[in-house]
Amino acid sequence: MTRSWVIFVRLNPNYLDAVMNTAGVLNDQQKYVEAEEFYKRALTLEPRNGDAYNNYAVFLGNMGE
Repeated sequence: MTRSWVIFVRLNPNYLDAVMNTAGVLNDQQKYVEAEEFYKRALTLEPRNGDAYNNYAVFLGNMGE
């Protein structure tokens, strides 16, 4: 993950867009365990957010679950 994302998420741990984007970056880097943690964090932050559920569902589908 790029250094700027790490800093941004540390400074704004409850900012949904940053958490979801970090999950996507980690997924692209094939860091699947870490990516899943961020997808789940996004759902915890905003449990009614459709985009967060969609992103996590796509992730799980790509993982074969």
